[in-house]
Amino acid sequence: MAPGVDALLNYRLDFGPVIDGFPALLWGCVGTLRLALGGIAFACGIVAGLAIALGRMSGYRVADRAKADSSANLMLPPSF
Repeated sequence: MAPGVDALLNYRLDFGPVIDGFPALLWGCVGTLRLALGGIAFACGIVAGLAIALGRMSGYRVADRAKADSSANLMLPPSF
């Protein structure tokens, strides 16, 4: 190696702050996952609503039939 290279590469990694802040890092990961799952659920709701709306406009009404078929056998209490 060239002279002086050892002086440039002589360092240590200090993971002390990472270990000390590990609970905060875990809560940050949990928060990120919750936000991601919420965004995915929101996007799926928008896509499903758009599909239902376009199905109603086109006249196929596949989503309406699927909804009616899936809820036809539900035993719901009478509404007053």
